[in-house]
Amino acid sequence: MKLVQSNAELIQEANPYKLVELVGRTCYKSEDKITDDSYIKFVQGLIAKEHYAMLEHGRLTFRIKDIEPYLLVGVPGVHVARDIVRDYHSLVVSVSLSHLYNEKWTTLRPWFDQMRRISEDVYLDGDISANSTHDTEVGTFSLIPGEELDKYLLEHILAPGDVFKYKTIKFTCDRGVSHELVRHRCAVAQSSTRYCNYSKDKFGSEITFVEPCDYEFWAQEDKQHFEKFLKSCEDEYMYMVKERAFTPQQARAVLPNALQTEVILTMNLDQWEHLFNLRLFGETGAPHPDMKRVAKLAYQYFREDFEN
Repeated sequence: MKLVQSNAELIQEANPYKLVELVGRTCYKSEDKITDDSYIKFVQGLIAKEHYAMLEHGRLTFRIKDIEPYLLVGVPGVHVARDIVRDYHSLVVSVSLSHLYNEKWTTLRPWFDQMRRISEDVYLDGDISANSTHDTEVGTFSLIPGEELDKYLLEHILAPGDVFKYKTIKFTCDRGVSHELVRHRCAVAQSSTRYCNYSKDKFGSEITFVEPCDYEFWAQEDKQHFEKFLKSCEDEYMYMVKERAFTPQQARAVLPNALQTEVILTMNLDQWEHLFNLRLFGETGAPHPDMKRVAKLAYQYFREDFEN
């Protein structure tokens, strides 16, 4: 049995396909299988299985000409703005990989196919020249790399809007806090108790739990009772899996809220601001102390965005 403190970590990955792999492998704790090019096969597998939820974390932004704005209306999560500084007839469009590969949207929006081709040229095939402008039957497209997005918005869009600026945060927390995090409407992934077998060596053949944020102030007697209970949960889980051949998804029934989990959220700044207003600043009531702790840790990555 192991006790750890909760945490929040910014994930920075310019390649949206690699980000999708990192997020997806977090769910199954298979990060050790990541290599320089493993993301290609991993993403192809997700697409083949129509597992689009993980693809929501990867986002792309394009500059498009010769397309009427009304053609972009009606697709959730797609953001559109005019380039009103340099070229009023150009649109800046932010879209997730899930929309580019989901036939539900591609059949209705043929320009998604062109976006997908350009993004694959750049991020899967490594053809940097794909950043140049592409003239097609449905419009003129050019990809704006993520690392250049902020500069582009500031120079071309008078009111860039926080809907274009996405950040991905990984929270290490207990299951109780995770239930609050996943309530936010965004791209979300969480380590799976159905498939994670804590009896295996990759988990150290033990279960990790998260300390309450005020644990250091607990009386020693209370700590002993708490840890004794957690150890009993671990012992029962190991007995069910090792001795009784229960599957992890069956044995998880004995695991408490204190179980460590990892939750990854990808949201734009508007959505993050809403999360902080609720979970850190308590606009609708006092946040749970454990929730407030990780929200405060995450907020440090947004100070420049929210406090300037």
